[in-house]
Amino acid sequence: AAPDTVALTERARHALAPQITARHVTEQGVLRVLRLDPEIESLTARAIERTAAGSYFNLAAGQADQILASIRVVAARGNAATLPPIVVTNVDVRVFVRRLVRLEFPALPVLSRQDIAAGTPVETVAFITLPRATHASDAAGAGSS
Repeated sequence: AAPDTVALTERARHALAPQITARHVTEQGVLRVLRLDPEIESLTARAIERTAAGSYFNLAAGQADQILASIRVVAARGNAATLPPIVVTNVDVRVFVRRLVRLEFPALPVLSRQDIAAGTPVETVAFITLPRATHASDAAGAGSS
């Protein structure tokens, strides 16, 4: 079986957490982030297809559009001073979220929580959430943590 390059990449990023974090902290050493709603992370995780040849992303176009629209809404509320240049998500979906985000926001970094060096102060500036109607219909029965 071929090695899972996504998993290997994420392990390497975890080892480089101090360097990755240093690139994104403020002058005060704080990491200001946008967090993905757990429902977006769950939707993204369900769209990952794992095969013997590796993993690939199979998110429906309408769902991808909804996630990008949600990021647009948060971006429209912010400005250069308040909008952090970073999205934080789960390690299992980071690379796939990055591939999606780069379609419309190529300069917006996407980090996993494991990419953040231990002890780094993190300030959540906003949550990226799905529109209410989508959230209710797609996430029926899914609990939030």
